[in-house]
Amino acid sequence: SDYNGAVAKQQSLEQQKANCEVKLLNAEKLLGGLGGEKSRWTDTVASLAANYDLIPGDCIVAASMVSYAGPFTSEYRVML
Repeated sequence: SDYNGAVAKQQSLEQQKANCEVKLLNAEKLLGGLGGEKSRWTDTVASLAANYDLIPGDCIVAASMVSYAGPFTSEYRVML
């Protein structure tokens, strides 16, 4: 009885060990893949930070174009 229980426990522990090894390998693969993402995200943040200062000027240009071209047709603007 004790022998059968010990064998069953050993098999259970071996199965848990195998599962842990698989999980560890998967975690290592995931971390390896995420290592390249860090540099990509760092570059993206730097690019967005540089473009952040240009937003007010872009908005002014867009608003001026909309206010110029929006309400009047080209024929009406020529008549003015």
